[in-house]
This record gives sequence, structure tokens and C-alpha cells, in this order.
Amino acid sequence: MRNKLLFCLSLFFTTSILSAQQYTVSGTITNQNNRPLEFVNAILLKNDTIAIQKTTADSLGVFSMIAEQGDYTLRLEQFGTLVLKREISLFQTTNLGNITVEESILLEGVTINAQKKLVEQKMDRLVYNVENSIASQAMNGLDAIRNTPLVRVQDDNISIVGKGGVSVMINDRIVNLSGNELTNYLQSLRSDDIARIEVITTPPSKYDAQGNSGIINIILKRNPNMGWSGNVSGTYQRNSYNGYRTGATLNYQSEKWSSSLKIRKYDLAYQLDGTRNLIGGQNSIYTTETRKDQASAFGLNYSLDYKINDHSNAGFIYDFSQGNYDINAEGSSRYEQQTQVDSTLNTRAVQHWKTPTHTFNAYYDVKLDTLGKKINFTGNYLSNAPDKNNDFNTDNTTTNNQAIVRNNSNMQYSIYSGQADLTIPYKFLTLETGAKYTFLDNTSNVGYYNYTGSNYILDPQNSNMFEYKEHNYAGYISLQKEFNEEWSAKAGLRYEYTALQGQAPGDENSNLKKEYGKLFPTAYVSYKPDEDHVFSLNYSRRINRPDFQSLNPFRWYTNPYMYYSGTPTLQPSYNNNVELSYSYKGKLTFGLYNQNSRNTTSSIARLEDGIYSNVIENAYNQNRTGE
Repeated sequence: MRNKLLFCLSLFFTTSILSAQQYTVSGTITNQNNRPLEFVNAILLKNDTIAIQKTTADSLGVFSMIAEQGDYTLRLEQFGTLVLKREISLFQTTNLGNITVEESILLEGVTINAQKKLVEQKMDRLVYNVENSIASQAMNGLDAIRNTPLVRVQDDNISIVGKGGVSVMINDRIVNLSGNELTNYLQSLRSDDIARIEVITTPPSKYDAQGNSGIINIILKRNPNMGWSGNVSGTYQRNSYNGYRTGATLNYQSEKWSSSLKIRKYDLAYQLDGTRNLIGGQNSIYTTETRKDQASAFGLNYSLDYKINDHSNAGFIYDFSQGNYDINAEGSSRYEQQTQVDSTLNTRAVQHWKTPTHTFNAYYDVKLDTLGKKINFTGNYLSNAPDKNNDFNTDNTTTNNQAIVRNNSNMQYSIYSGQADLTIPYKFLTLETGAKYTFLDNTSNVGYYNYTGSNYILDPQNSNMFEYKEHNYAGYISLQKEFNEEWSAKAGLRYEYTALQGQAPGDENSNLKKEYGKLFPTAYVSYKPDEDHVFSLNYSRRINRPDFQSLNPFRWYTNPYMYYSGTPTLQPSYNNNVELSYSYKGKLTFGLYNQNSRNTTSSIARLEDGIYSNVIENAYNQNRTGE
């Protein structure tokens, strides 16, 4: 264990940070008529991608910046439009003299002849510049995501084309929300506050290898207005019943402090009706159900950022949500053996779920020099305590037996993590490295009670407590190289080591203990023959670890003849992903993907001795291709 941890840490401290002599680069920007140009941003880039210094030319067109010696790209922009790009070498104090550019923006009448691309295909992600999209103005954050290429929003569920799931980040920090809670949070954002949305279909080695999912990273604009600001929003939503979503935001901005308070609330209801065959074949279970689902929640999010100096800042983000979910259902299950009706069950169920969730994120970011060297420290905590109550009354019309049962489930779910990330741009490439530790501590307590006519009596045989702990150690290294204006590449390697243990107190057969470590490579190649065409080829290897509920062998009953269960011997599944994408003029995007999955888990349904079981197992291998 100790050696594995040292290995992860060694990836993080693979190189030392060297200091270098700093020099001044300056110049005077003029137009074709030799008149000074003001309002021009001068940006000094390392490896053509990393902004080292930025300044604005004064009324005489003069600019000046200080940077360490080396080779750079000087980029001049006027109102977001590129007007000149030049390679320079800085090995002494340098005055570039007069730099003549053609004015692409006429200040009189504010006529713009050029504009930043709406969609950009970067090395490892697609960037949708929301601030340049007329169609994405004056709407909420969810609608802005809905307009983003490669992203689908259906029934307020977010997905990325070709991916089994999606994680959402705000300014490179994960949002630990899902379902309606995530939807309501995104609707509390204003598209006018979003600079861009990054769609990462193949996450680099910097990110966790868990899950065959993509990442949507929302980059917010820095609030330019000093003092207080805010907004209130509300949405009427009609599903089967009337419902609403509402939110309010209060911001404060000063030279040093930046804070934001977001409050959200929703109340929605759905009517669900359906008939299905749970098994198929000659032995079948036909279920018919009518139910009403009521979902409501209240949440708040508070963030605070303090600018310590020009090189460092620190802050935290706290989020709380209280979710409630109620189900009222009536249904029947018809059991058939050899196509003959064996029995019919009528069940009435009332379920109530209450889920309080707390998340806390603290960070400290430091710029180590003016060349783009930086280090980030992050700590995260998540506490989730779902409390589920399920009361059901089942009548067997064949035997005239009746069962009145109460199922209670109380869970204490905590995750602690800490990580450090280092970025170092060299003349010939950019290096990223880091390490992360995650600890999961979970306890599940399920009680099964039979009603005896006067009260509910605990059934020990069908009750269970399961304790689960998991340690994850990770380290990564990533290298990015710009060969020329046409070709670029990026490669990364991440190592993750997992040690887990689980047990049901008093049940020796339930003891579970596993340790395993794996390498997860990523690779990217980009070809840009001209400004209109970009081709990208990506590869990644991912892992899907079973969660503790999938490993718990205890049976969760929905009626006395139907249960769901996990499997202690479950193994993780692995995915190999290859993606080819093409972008034309930042307006048209097209992609192909291939996913090869091994040891994939699935819920396997069986009917034996009149009992329906649904057990999670390693079930199949799969190869998928799509666009």
C-alpha cells in the first residue's frame, strides 16, 4: 500500500520548478495609415495555447509586458477578434517597434468584419462560445447546454452523444448533483453569465477514470460589476400535473472578494402507467402499474473567493439540498408457468424518500511564475443520507393470502477527497501531473417488518446492515506538444489503486475484501490543415467500479415475491473508447465513436419457485459504434 501511494506521489513531483531571467517586450500598434490603435489586447502565449501575460495598448498604441526568456507567440486582438499573430524570441529586453495591422473593426458605427468562432475543436474538447451566440442569450444555463453541440437534453436529462453518463463542472470544479437537483441548479444560472461550455467526450488523465461518461465544463464570466447584483427566476412546468421551478441569485464583487448565493426550489409530479413482461418466454411475470410520483426539493449554494494577490487565490463552495420523493402506486403481477396463469398479486404501495445532501469544496490556486506554471490544491467532502420508507399491501387472489409489509432503508454515505495538480509549460511541450486520494465510508441499514394485526414486527431474516469502506489512490502525468500550426498531440497515463472492504455485522459469509490497481492511458491527435477544417482522433481506457449497493448481497423486497440484490463477487468492467471528430468552420461538427466494453454488469432477472429475482452480475461484453 505504501509503495503504491509513493508511486502516485512521485508522478506529481516528477520535475522541479526553475526560475529564469525576466525581460520586457514592448511595441507600438498602428493601422495601415500609421495611426495608433487603442483598445487592442496584446497577449503573450506559450506553446501557442497558454496565456502568460496580457495587457491593453494605450491611446498611443503602446503596450509593454514582462516575461521570462524563451520563445512565444504574440497575439493581438481587438474586441475578441484576432488582428495579428507573430512568433517572437525573448532573450533580452526587446522593443518590437511599430507593428502595423489592418483594422478589422471600424469604431465608427461599430461595424465588425470578423468574429470569434462560435464552436472550436480543441485538442481534447469541443468549446461552445456561449458569449458569441445570439441564440443562447437571455436564457437559463440548462437551455444554453441544450444549444451545445454533442449534448442532448431530453426530459431535463443531460447526456453526451455516445456516452453512458455525464458529469457537470463549473469552472473546473465538479457539481455533485444529479436528476432534478442538477436541472434546477442549471436553471438558476443565466446564459449571459456563461463565457463558454466545454464538452469533453474523452476526459484526459487529469480526471478520474471511473465511469464511461463525458464531462460538461461550464466556464463563467468574471463579474465585471463591483458591488451587489442578483436575479430571480421562475418556471411553470406541466407534466401530468402542475409544477414549478424557482430560483434566486445574489452576487457581491469587490477588488479582493467575490461571493455568490443561489437558492433553488422545485415541486413536480408525474403520472406513470405501464405494462411490461419482467421475464419473457414461457415463464413470465406480466406487471401492470399506475402510480403518481411527487418530487420536491429545496437547495442553496454559496461560494466565496478571495484574491490573496496577483498570483494566488483561495475559496470554498458549499451546497445543501433537501430532496423528497413520494410514490403512490397500485399494480398487479400475473405469474405464468408454461404460459398458464399460476397466480395473480395485487399490490398497493406507498413510498417516501428523504435525502439531505451536503457538499463542501475548498481550494487554493497559485501561479508560480509568469510563464504559466501553476499549482492547485483541492479538498472535497460529500455527505448523503437517504432515508427510504416503503409500505406495501399485497393480496394473492389465488390463495387469498395477504401480506402487509414495511421496508425501511437508512443510509449514511460520506466521501472525502484531496488532490493536487501541477502545470508546467516548457519550450517544447506542456506537462501536467498530479495526485488524488479518495475515501468512501458508507453504512446501509435495511429493516423488513411484517404487520401482525396490531403493529409491525421486525423480520431478522430479511433485514440487513452493510458496512462498506473504499480507498482510492491515483496519480497521473500528461504531455502536450504543438508540432506546428497543423499538427498537435497529447498523451497521458493515470494509475488508480483501489482497496475496499465490506461486511454485514454478524454474517461471516458477507465479508468482502479486494485490492487492485490499473493503468489508464489517454491519447489525442489533432490535425488542422487550415482555419476551416479540424480533425481529431482520441483514445481512452475507463473503468466502472461496482458501487457498494451492487456488492451488497442483501435482498430488497418490493413485495413478498419480488426482490432485488447485489453480488459480492462483482468485478469492475473496463471500456476502451476511440473517437474521430471533424469540425468545419466552427459551425458543423461530426463524429464517429467505437466503444469496446468487457465484463459489463447488468441486472439479471429470474423466476424460480414463484419468486422473481433481479440480481446484478457481470453479464456480457459489448462493442458499439455510432455517431
